[in-house]
Amino acid sequence: MIDFLLLLSNDRLIMLIAVLFFVFSRDDGRRNYAPLVFLLLFAMVYKTVLKDVFRLPAPIASPTKNFGFPSGHMNFATMFYLWFVVNAKGYISRTLLVLSLIFAGVGLYLSGYHDAFSILVTPIFPITCLFLYRRFLLDRNMEFQSLFFLTISTCTIFITSLVSGAPKIDLVIGAYGTLGFYVGNTITTEKYTRLLLAFACLLLFFITSQSQSTFLGNCCWTTVFAIPPILKALLHQLRRA
Repeated sequence: MIDFLLLLSNDRLIMLIAVLFFVFSRDDGRRNYAPLVFLLLFAMVYKTVLKDVFRLPAPIASPTKNFGFPSGHMNFATMFYLWFVVNAKGYISRTLLVLSLIFAGVGLYLSGYHDAFSILVTPIFPITCLFLYRRFLLDRNMEFQSLFFLTISTCTIFITSLVSGAPKIDLVIGAYGTLGFYVGNTITTEKYTRLLLAFACLLLFFITSQSQSTFLGNCCWTTVFAIPPILKALLHQLRRA
């Protein structure tokens, strides 16, 4: 039962589901699901920074080797489920989503990953992030939104690299993944001049990398997240044909 509850907050599974929603949605996906992918990637970025700011240890028996607060799993799950709560239609759907989030927290607590404080307080950060997104970015076009997330993620990994050396893996995935998703969406919209910014970000990532091999290894996340927008565009063309 605990293993099942942990699946509700599994970051890889949640990201996979979000990407699948984006790829297979009938609309163009940029309004409803592309922002969700960007927000989940951004959640990995700010969560990593906050862990280093608070530096609160995880419970002794926790399987995680990282700091315990904020909880990465709870942060990710809250961002995911509340996105659908806000956009879902119907009382039953919203209730099931909220229950999924509650059970995700219960699973993290029972498994010993995090204490009650981390599980109960962590949602403040994704809730704040979603509120700010809906307040300031929701009515902006997708080009502006993607540029915003790319700029914030790039600046964060650059500053972190200068201050503390090699960035942690979640920050790498968030920043490099954001770049990849930006590139993929840019290619599908055929606005190739915007790729100049992507090359500038890659150059910045290269400068701040510990070695060339590290940079090339991190770029795999850029490649991975560049694929879904391109795949979506191909599927859209097949439907029209």
